[in-house]
Amino acid sequence: MTHATRLHHRLRASRAAKLATLWLALAGFMAIFAEVFAAEAPIIAVGPNGVTALAAVTSPAEYAAMSRSEVEARHAGDLVVWPLWRDGPLRRSPLGARLRPSAQHPLGTDAAGRDILALVVHGGRAALAPTVVGLAIATFLGLVLGALAGTRGGMWDELLMRLAELCGAVPTVLVLAVLVAIDPSRTGVALIVAISVVRWAEVARVVRVESLRLAGSDIMLAARALGCSPFAVFRRHFLRAIAAPLAVETALALPALVWLEAAMSFLGLGVPSSWGTIIADAFVRDGSALGAVCAVVLLSLTAGAAALVADAVADAASPRLLSTVSNHTPKVTVR
Repeated sequence: MTHATRLHHRLRASRAAKLATLWLALAGFMAIFAEVFAAEAPIIAVGPNGVTALAAVTSPAEYAAMSRSEVEARHAGDLVVWPLWRDGPLRRSPLGARLRPSAQHPLGTDAAGRDILALVVHGGRAALAPTVVGLAIATFLGLVLGALAGTRGGMWDELLMRLAELCGAVPTVLVLAVLVAIDPSRTGVALIVAISVVRWAEVARVVRVESLRLAGSDIMLAARALGCSPFAVFRRHFLRAIAAPLAVETALALPALVWLEAAMSFLGLGVPSSWGTIIADAFVRDGSALGAVCAVVLLSLTAGAAALVADAVADAASPRLLSTVSNHTPKVTVR
């Protein structure tokens, strides 16, 4: 039974894990396709002038400056597919700022007159995208550099591990503050770089330990004896053996990084439109308390769901459930 099969069985056996996976899938879909849930412009419009798709992405400022009636007049006679909520995070309501919840604005508006519901929907993208991208880059760097340190040894091992210790000793907030000072645009790139710089060291340590453990295993010795190239050994055997601990390390890091991004945005070092910024607006800039409550609830659900899925991944990769490398004897082929 493979690691993926065990994980699938573990998720199916736990109702909480299934609900957590469903919520993460929904949050990811909402982050990627935020314009489908809330936007000023239509998702797609087919008319005499041609086809307009995702105008909120291609022309956000143009549609944000138009009222809802002006947008409807522009696409009068077109075959239009509208978002679920026809308001975006950039449009300022003509009804005013700090409005109470109403039919036009279910969660009200903030101090700038922007719709809170649209801000919360699009805040998920700003909160999750830098976290996931930074974690993916850190995992890749940790895998490559950790495997290099473990397999080459000697100077490579010493140099890379000292670098990992140096990066791991620097707080993420300090790295992010330096990067924001260099580039104050706050596009999310600084947060991605900060997560990658600090996080890769932890992944590299795990991969290094596993590579040292696997170096003298029977399967590795047999593969080399049969003439497998180093790349074939790495691809067919090392990656398969390292997949479980690497998945556990990555999954366990996700909840912490979700809260980290919220904290950085709360301090003004993250992406301006994220959930953490919405919470900060309520406390610092007299923003919407209802918007802050919604952001806190969504953050808690996302971090909690990530923790439940991480627990399921850790259980599926537990040594009690998985056979060790010494007991695992897959077919070795020469490539």
